[in-house]
Amino acid sequence: MKKLLSLTINTQGFKTIKRGKKTYRSFTSQKEHNTRKEKMDANYLLKKELQHLNINYENPNYSTEEDIRTEMEKIEADYKSHYNRKMPKNYKPLINGLITFSETMQEDIKKYGVENMTAAMLDFLKEEYGNVCSLDLHMDETTPHFHFQVINYNYKEHKTHSAVLEKSLRDENNPTRINYAQDRLAKYLQSHIKEFDYQRGEIRSIKEYHNRRKGQIEHLKKLEEKTQEQEQELIQLRKNAKNAHNELSQLKDKYSKLNAEYLGLEAKYSSMKQQLTDEYNDAIEEILNDLEEFGKEKDAIKFLGLVVRYAKGEQAEKLHKLIKKYGKKIKGVDRRKNNRNSM
Repeated sequence: MKKLLSLTINTQGFKTIKRGKKTYRSFTSQKEHNTRKEKMDANYLLKKELQHLNINYENPNYSTEEDIRTEMEKIEADYKSHYNRKMPKNYKPLINGLITFSETMQEDIKKYGVENMTAAMLDFLKEEYGNVCSLDLHMDETTPHFHFQVINYNYKEHKTHSAVLEKSLRDENNPTRINYAQDRLAKYLQSHIKEFDYQRGEIRSIKEYHNRRKGQIEHLKKLEEKTQEQEQELIQLRKNAKNAHNELSQLKDKYSKLNAEYLGLEAKYSSMKQQLTDEYNDAIEEILNDLEEFGKEKDAIKFLGLVVRYAKGEQAEKLHKLIKKYGKKIKGVDRRKNNRNSM
């Protein structure tokens, strides 16, 4: 996989300008963005847990809009003294730049060292543009990148950097309009940072970067929508689980009540069973007694009948045996009755 870097610049003034879909920030607006003081758009996909790794360098000589206006007066004076004419009305006092890398920089910058990278980048900007206003490293986005602001004027050549760049882009020896600053930046970093192996990229790589970023944003939105759907499903599942738990609790309460009723009925049944058993035993006892009494009466009637018959027939021997036999039987019945009463 190729490791590429890209450097893009545009002139900058004191007002934010919108041209079509593109916005060119003012000096102050850019500073607020670079230092994360402005409210960031959600599309930036900021990783707040990495914001402490951001580096913000600011030149105290160019920290305010008033400082830039003072510098602008010096530039206009130098330009007029050299060319004997006023600075063009469309002159912008600043250059705002962005230095981006391939996605591999997310890991490589740890190897090169964040502080070393920032120091080397600052030295290059001073060498390339002279007066640097600010340099900011953003580690909290998809890929680490640098923002920079420099004074748009070369006092040695008495020309604006933007004019020199425009001239080189229109040079017939540069038909593809290459910004050679990218080559110089790649070579500078390779010579100052060990193992730095990034090459200059092309302008279209920046577009590809933004296209990838838009794709990432769309992907993130889809993930967010899916997450919201899953959260709703989770809420419903929790609600169903809560309802099931409540139903289970109600069933447990109902079971406890039924079990208590069952135990009460079981105790009542045991009591009734014992009562019925006692009543049954008493009834059996009473029936046995009645049967005994009935047996006695029956035997007595039979005995009397035999006595009368034997007496009429003058059968004295049979009558004597009958009386002897019945007497033993009467004694046996009385003995069994006494045994039951003693239990």
